[in-house]
Amino acid sequence: MAGILVAVTISVVPVWAANYSVGVEVGDWIKYVVYGTVPQLDQYEWVKMEVQSLSGTEITVLATIHYEDGREETNTINWDVETGGQPWIVPADLSKGDAFRIGYATWIINDTVTRTYAGASRSVNLLNVSEYDVDTEMVAYWDQTSGVLVELILNKSSPTESWAGGYTAIETSIWSPTLQATAELSSDTPTQGETVTISTVVKDEAENPIEGATVSARIDEKIVSLSDLGGGNYEGILETADLPVGTYSIIITVEKDGYESTQTSQNLTVKAAPEMPLTLYGGVAAVIAVVAVVLYLIRKRF
Repeated sequence: MAGILVAVTISVVPVWAANYSVGVEVGDWIKYVVYGTVPQLDQYEWVKMEVQSLSGTEITVLATIHYEDGREETNTINWDVETGGQPWIVPADLSKGDAFRIGYATWIINDTVTRTYAGASRSVNLLNVSEYDVDTEMVAYWDQTSGVLVELILNKSSPTESWAGGYTAIETSIWSPTLQATAELSSDTPTQGETVTISTVVKDEAENPIEGATVSARIDEKIVSLSDLGGGNYEGILETADLPVGTYSIIITVEKDGYESTQTSQNLTVKAAPEMPLTLYGGVAAVIAVVAVVLYLIRKRF
């Protein structure tokens, strides 16, 4: 596994006393796509890290390397997140300005930001080391809650050598990707008895359309199922004939296996059908009376 990550060479600084904690559980795993032209890493297609055992702050991880030619290699890695050792999992719940160790070096978190990894928006800790190695910059992000590495970028530029690449988390069991839903109504003020079309667009946080979701709209005790039209578009028809006049909040729920469910809402005001004016009633009655008289006279004449 020596080729998975280049050894840390930055200088050592004192570590302030801290109560470090582990934010993962046995069975947790995270998978990275490997990209770029970093020596040794350029042969990898993906890498997966799975937690095998925990004892206090000591972690054992099974690392699987999948090569571009289809070969796979597995290795077991052990380290202590308190005293340092590997970058794959660091102490949980750190934030900007906190110190932690990896190998013989102490790292100071530059910032805590929000980024999207493995389909979900996460709060992550950023470390940017401009001189990680000779003429080499390193940028790394760790998930704040769990402490797992979610992205590592290496960039070397010198008169004799130039390469860039790294790892990005694409799947994990530690959190679920989230869904985003936007909805609209064909009319938000229908007259009682009119039909209303409920349209919903479902995407993930990377703005990719999501098909195969279960989408439903709830209005009081009434449930409307929305059909999957493809391309992340869903549609359903709401009949308002049996809805009393009034204002309602339509709650649209989106669910799909492997994703966090989500909800959105729309307001609907059902209006009463306009009543026929009394003058119109009188006019209609008069017309009916005249017609009746005419028909009577015609029958009597013949």
